[in-house]
Amino acid sequence: MRLVTIAAVLAASFAAPASAGDLAQAPASKTTTVPAPELSQAKKGYGKREGLIPGLLIGPKLSIVNLPSPAIGLELKTLDNLIGASFDFGIIPDVTISNASAGFSDWNVGAKVYPYRGRFFVGALYGRRSFHASATDDSVTPLTAKLDISSAYIAPEIGWRFVWESGLFMGLDFGWQFVLSHSTTLTVPTGVPASQQASFDDAKKAVTDAGDIIGDVGLPVLGLVQIGFFL
Repeated sequence: MRLVTIAAVLAASFAAPASAGDLAQAPASKTTTVPAPELSQAKKGYGKREGLIPGLLIGPKLSIVNLPSPAIGLELKTLDNLIGASFDFGIIPDVTISNASAGFSDWNVGAKVYPYRGRFFVGALYGRRSFHASATDDSVTPLTAKLDISSAYIAPEIGWRFVWESGLFMGLDFGWQFVLSHSTTLTVPTGVPASQQASFDDAKKAVTDAGDIIGDVGLPVLGLVQIGFFL
């Protein structure tokens, strides 16, 4: 009976909670605080970002070395360098050689997307070009024939706009005109002698056929030296 009592006392001693002194000597648990990762700084925008009109950059552009013709125009950007647009008008003044002269004009509007909000863009142009020529025969009575070839086109393109924070920009464009429709108009003098009518009709057909070929031919869009300024 005494052995049972001693065994009970020993079991109770081992099962008892630690004393206050033992708890004081136990190392306190440490709570480690992991610092939250710092937010990365917003990526700095490319080139000039703000102009005279909030959210919009617009400015004149001069295309000096440019095909199919030198041009002047306007260029704009919006949505923080994501979307762009342009308008260009190009002209080759009439060149006269002997009794013949010829000239060329072209206008287009374009839309651009800058997928990386930087220099590179993809886009497309819609425009219309016109080639015109005239020739005068003044051997007896001055007779003038006029030819006008007009073509509507769409031109996919890629390119780059190198923009400085001051607003100055330069550009490169590469594309190709795909003709959607064209028309050839030949205006000829009246009063051709009957003896020459057959050969005259053959000449008209040859000129018109050549005009149709020219009007349906695609031309390159190649801008090598372009300079402008965003306001």
